[in-house]
Amino acid sequence: MTEIIDVDANEGFEFIKNNPDIIILDIRTPMEFESERIKGAINIDMYSNNFKNDLDKLDKNKPVFLYCRTDSRSNYSKNIFVDLGFKKVYHLEEGILDWMASGLSVES
Repeated sequence: MTEIIDVDANEGFEFIKNNPDIIILDIRTPMEFESERIKGAINIDMYSNNFKNDLDKLDKNKPVFLYCRTDSRSNYSKNIFVDLGFKKVYHLEEGILDWMASGLSVES
């Protein structure tokens, strides 16, 4: 059973800080990912034909911190994580735009 937890930017920051094994997953396009991203994030483009296959290769027992630009793509993709059997997914509400608006750092 997949547990999906919607978090705001500050809650997400705390989860990342306190869970060194967490997979930080940015599902925006590679171009968006290159412009700015949360430190330590990996990129799997939701628009890619291989999206589900690439997700399926991740360790489903590790918690995942999921985000996109505004939360439209990540909110849409939550059911895919359920279907693939991930245990715990932290979903960043309002996406990386809210993360940056909250004054949290990104890298480019």
